[in-house]
Amino acid sequence: MVWDLGGILVPVVPSLIGVLAALLVRIIVVTSPHQRARNLRAYNVAVTLLTMLGAATYITDHQLGPGQSFWTGVACGAAGVSMIELARSQFFSALKAGAQTTLRAMLKTKE
Repeated sequence: MVWDLGGILVPVVPSLIGVLAALLVRIIVVTSPHQRARNLRAYNVAVTLLTMLGAATYITDHQLGPGQSFWTGVACGAAGVSMIELARSQFFSALKAGAQTTLRAMLKTKE
């Protein structure tokens, strides 16, 4: 079964498999809780929706079968987990602080 969405042929079953796999990976792989967890709820939802959309788009573009769609969904979900963990890491905090210092130095006017 294929849906025609504005001229784009979307394979229904493979797309659903990929989207559900991405969603389940994001649900199953629970990242470690932090104090700012409530502040990141919207971010988590946005990343989850992004991984689901990415899986569906890739599956549609490449007309994948059910098996390949499953693994594509798993990979997209894992990428979402990685993005969340990177955003919470000390490396990202250090990178952000360095970028802020650099921008302040560049924008500092001579007095």
